[in-house]
Amino acid sequence: MNKILFSEQQKLRPISWIWLIFIVIMVFLMVIFVEEREAVKAIVITQAIFAIIAALFWVARLETEITKECISIKFFPFHRTFRRYRWNDVSKATMVRGHIGAAMKTTGLRKIRSGLQSTHYSNTYKVWGNKGLQLTLTNRRTLLIGTQKAEELEATLYKIERLKNR
Repeated sequence: MNKILFSEQQKLRPISWIWLIFIVIMVFLMVIFVEEREAVKAIVITQAIFAIIAALFWVARLETEITKECISIKFFPFHRTFRRYRWNDVSKATMVRGHIGAAMKTTGLRKIRSGLQSTHYSNTYKVWGNKGLQLTLTNRRTLLIGTQKAEELEATLYKIERLKNR
C-alpha cells in the first residue's frame, strides 16, 4: 500500500446546531398544539424529517488523502468508498484561494454541476472555508477539493512535484 503523505478529514458539525434549534422549536410547537391531533401529526412528521437531515449533517465528512500515485476523496455518507484520481490522469493542479465556489461557479456544501456538454463536467467537494485544490483531469473534467490545511496540502504537492514554481 502507498504511504499517505497528506490526510484531512473535515466535518459539517459547526452548522448542525442550527438543526438542533429547529427541532427544539418544533417540540415547543407540539406542546402548544397538543389538543389538535392533525397539527401534532404534521409537527411530528416535520420534526422527524428534520431530525434525519440533522443526523445526515452530523455524520457527513469530507476525507482527502494524497499519496505519490493518487489523490483520494470520500464524502461520507454519499460515497461509501474513496474515489481515486491517479496523478497520471491529472493534467494540471492549482491551489485556489478566495471564494472557491466562484472558481467553479458552484457554492454550498457539495454541489455537482453538469454543463451542457459532457466535456465540461465538474465536481466541487467543499465543506467549509475558502481554500482548495483545483485539478484539471486529462479527460477535461475539473475537480475542486476544499481544504482547511491549505499550506500543508500545498507543501505536500510541491514535495511530490505536482505543483510547479512556488
